[in-house]
Amino acid sequence: MFVDVRKLGAGQACRIAGYGHTVLGEEYLYDNPRFIREVLSPTGRTRLWLEVGDPSTMSEEELVARADAKMSALPLGIRSRYLYPGPTSMLAAMAAETALADAGWLAADLDAIIVATNTGRGYPSTADMVKLHLDQRSEALCFDLTEACSAGVAAIFDGWRGIRSGAWRRVLVIGAENALTLATPDNHEPELDNYKDCNLFGSAAFALAMEAAAVEQFRFFDQLSEPFDGQSEWVRKGPHGFTQDGRRVHEYIGRAIPPRIVAACQQAGIDPADVRHVFPHMPSRKTVDFFIERLRRLWPREVFNGCIHENIATHGNTSAASSGWLLARAKASGLLRPGDICIIWSFGSGMSAAGTAFIF
Repeated sequence: MFVDVRKLGAGQACRIAGYGHTVLGEEYLYDNPRFIREVLSPTGRTRLWLEVGDPSTMSEEELVARADAKMSALPLGIRSRYLYPGPTSMLAAMAAETALADAGWLAADLDAIIVATNTGRGYPSTADMVKLHLDQRSEALCFDLTEACSAGVAAIFDGWRGIRSGAWRRVLVIGAENALTLATPDNHEPELDNYKDCNLFGSAAFALAMEAAAVEQFRFFDQLSEPFDGQSEWVRKGPHGFTQDGRRVHEYIGRAIPPRIVAACQQAGIDPADVRHVFPHMPSRKTVDFFIERLRRLWPREVFNGCIHENIATHGNTSAASSGWLLARAKASGLLRPGDICIIWSFGSGMSAAGTAFIF
């Protein structure tokens, strides 16, 4: 489903008024040695020790050093990640408060709060818990959106649609994930190498304060869901956590997503030379590199010389929060300039994908 905003009929224009993202303290930062010692289950450590040496002939320090080298060499390419011990709603609230402050809004000004998450509590929704935390009474609609890693960008589209229709004036869109509820370290299913599973994810959240405006900021939205031919089985969250067919997911993303971005820009009349920033989802080092290589093949440097943002090595896969977090960090870091065309794209289970482009 492709939506060229320029070609739609009359509707309320929308802009992003405020950006927020979590900045967690060092106490929540787990490099691989700390992850092995403090997070990985005894079962996971036993499996890991057997892969790196004979536990009876080495000290724990030697085992951890070898395990760190092994984990760092995995295609995941993750050296550290932030792990937050509280609920997903608190991560969401941190980002929400920052976005509201950036916009200069009060929580009572909101017409809706949308939280994209795969690690929420169910119901009451994570959005309800964010509203409760913000502690300002209003009639703002609250709901969660779940569609694996694509949910963050899909929620931006939902927020935009509500404003475009004229139903809402101010909306808070949040993507928030709490790592260890996606892939738990105490997963004892024998077919799973659980240190590889729970090593993948990090905790993070972003928030965008979106409002009715005089000039439209967004250029297009693009979403797809392709559960056909067994693709719905490639990434799953079951009762014991996350599992995936990594090879098939990796190949699908490299094959399907870069051409989709190129086609969307062509349909929307966006010259790749004018694109300054691309904020893609961060699934793993191997897949991020593959994505970049394929996009650069379609848009060589003489055509596209913008920045492709990433944080996979230091933050891990933060699912629905990842691409939005990169965007909000870039804004906070002063990397965005007025007139910059920004592309955000996420992809995940389903297989599904969601993307958008806007002018900063």
